[in-house]
Amino acid sequence: MRKYLKEKQFIEIWGDVVESRHLLISMIITTITTFSLFSFAPKGDRPLGLLLGLTGAVIGFLISVFLIKPKRHLIVEDK
Repeated sequence: MRKYLKEKQFIEIWGDVVESRHLLISMIITTITTFSLFSFAPKGDRPLGLLLGLTGAVIGFLISVFLIKPKRHLIVEDK
């Protein structure tokens, strides 16, 4: 396997360190749940669309929280 495929890329967000791959997965999950619930709102009912969209975002966030754990103990060594 090539060197760049073995190395993981980490991103720090709000004090937690996550892999960039996991960040992308959680963004996809949240986007899918948000737009899925938003699409159930009737065309003319904007407040219900907003409420369902926000509910989908919260559900996507909760799914991501339980599926992807932050890497709290990251040890960086100089070579």
